[in-house]
Amino acid sequence: YLCSILKLKSIKVSFMPKICFLVLSAYPIISNKDKDYGYVGGIDVEYTLLARQLMRLGYDICFITYKEKGHEYPEKEVLDGIEIMKTYERYLINDLPALYKFWKTYHKLNEANADLYFIPGSYGTILPLSFLRGKKYVFRIASTINATGRAYYADPNDTLTLVYHLRSLLLRLELKRASVIVAQTKEQSRLLKEKLGLESIVIRNGLHLPRRYNFEREKSAEPLLLWVGRITYIKQPWIFIELAKRLPDTNFIMIGAKQLGEETLYEYIKRQAEGIPNLKFLGYVSPYEIGAYYRKAWLLINTSIYEGLPMSFIEAWANYTPIVSLRVDPDNILEIENVGICSGSFEKMIQDVKNLISNESLWKKMCIRSRVFAEKEFDIRIIARRYDILFNKLLSINEKN
Repeated sequence: YLCSILKLKSIKVSFMPKICFLVLSAYPIISNKDKDYGYVGGIDVEYTLLARQLMRLGYDICFITYKEKGHEYPEKEVLDGIEIMKTYERYLINDLPALYKFWKTYHKLNEANADLYFIPGSYGTILPLSFLRGKKYVFRIASTINATGRAYYADPNDTLTLVYHLRSLLLRLELKRASVIVAQTKEQSRLLKEKLGLESIVIRNGLHLPRRYNFEREKSAEPLLLWVGRITYIKQPWIFIELAKRLPDTNFIMIGAKQLGEETLYEYIKRQAEGIPNLKFLGYVSPYEIGAYYRKAWLLINTSIYEGLPMSFIEAWANYTPIVSLRVDPDNILEIENVGICSGSFEKMIQDVKNLISNESLWKKMCIRSRVFAEKEFDIRIIARRYDILFNKLLSINEKN
């Protein structure tokens, strides 16, 4: 009788799986307090957007972050439904012992007790949870260099140090132990197989795309070239400055946040830029305000030695802005999709820029193709559904609200 009243056969078991993101610098963007800080990178924006979309699909979300100055306490808080667990003070990162930072990060990962962890690399802190507690994690390749089993480096001299080799070893252990490796590009997936013998799946980065608009009205009246990224050796920002010198009749805007440990380079680039009349150095710009610069720009310039699939590329394409890249062209997208040019050398880059800004018909076609490509490949709603399918398989969830 009771069963007939409750209709037990029609009742579904509710299970809200908990996904923990290890993205230490994400607190400013999650809390909407990013104006208090001189940084927020593409990875912070991307994973926060993904996490919020996953919440809409029924997931419980947790982030492990730094303690930011003025927001050290409480050590655990919930903002817009996202649980935030804080490790150690970011502004003391150079003064804290490595073992202390390792322990604090591991402790928070353990405390989160998630059903699944999502990491772009943790330099070993996820391994005890995997070995001792059987926790599953998804390793997301953040930079193509990691797909070769090598840790990120700021300067080539870093690769000569014992610390670098230890970090690379831990990275390879994490890759081999991961339940699934997610690559940003087919190139990364190929490198993982060739260099490390590891299988992976490819899921693109995601973005909330702005609505379509009349891009010709939004672009600046005169050609405007934009550079966006952290001021770090790997991104070679001085090349953009040299480009501005070589094209004195074209306007340039440089947007760049400080990179931890490379503050001296930031000050140098800032000083160099201030002496060039056709170049504006804006430093850090909030993710909530940066869209206006993409809308005005004619081209986004990339000068990096290596990247993954930069969020700056996606943000540019979403705002009808083609790319001219020195050497980065993930999966040959620029050439195949006709959404930009990979120059290969500095002199060729100068010529490519001149050709594009002087050929209005070609440039407009490339602007339109950029937007169409962004809609096809990078809509965060589609990307989140792909992760939803992956997570369901990993967690063997048959039914979910």
